[in-house]
Amino acid sequence: MLGAMRMLRAHLDHLPPGEGGVIAEFRNRIPSFLWGFAVAWYALVAAFTWIVWRQGPPQDAAPSVIYGALALFWFAGIVIASMALAAPCIRVVVRPWRVEVQSRYPFRTVQESFRPADLSPAEVVDSVDSDGDPYFCVTVRAKGDRAFTLEEGHHRPACESTARRFNRAAGLAPRPDSFR
Repeated sequence: MLGAMRMLRAHLDHLPPGEGGVIAEFRNRIPSFLWGFAVAWYALVAAFTWIVWRQGPPQDAAPSVIYGALALFWFAGIVIASMALAAPCIRVVVRPWRVEVQSRYPFRTVQESFRPADLSPAEVVDSVDSDGDPYFCVTVRAKGDRAFTLEEGHHRPACESTARRFNRAAGLAPRPDSFR
């Protein structure tokens, strides 16, 4: 038993800095809000559909208007659900010689591993949300068409900090225009 503990300690002493060789970890859980919204949307539409099915449309409303409105809400739910199914929660783990990206979708998980040389430096991308307010995303691109979002939100300094932290951990030099 003592020999096994010595071997384990010797192995752990040779690990790179950080726990288990992890230099930094980043998570983007914003898409989980969209997943919850899609579930809540369908729950409410299903409840109203059940009420109309069981009791019929209200007496003072034309049945075609009520059934048309329900069909419209079911169709909107399809659009919302398709957006939710396409948006992954991202977990990025930076290790000394690789960057591991886990994209978690509602019904599947995709694991990818990249060499830091295959990634572009993280950059803050400016956009606008549905209310017209500034919205920022920290995006990293891999060779090919693959891109993933480390963080997103309305607070630009937090996004810039995340981009700098990722670039430092992965050993990537930021582009001069990456923090416009």
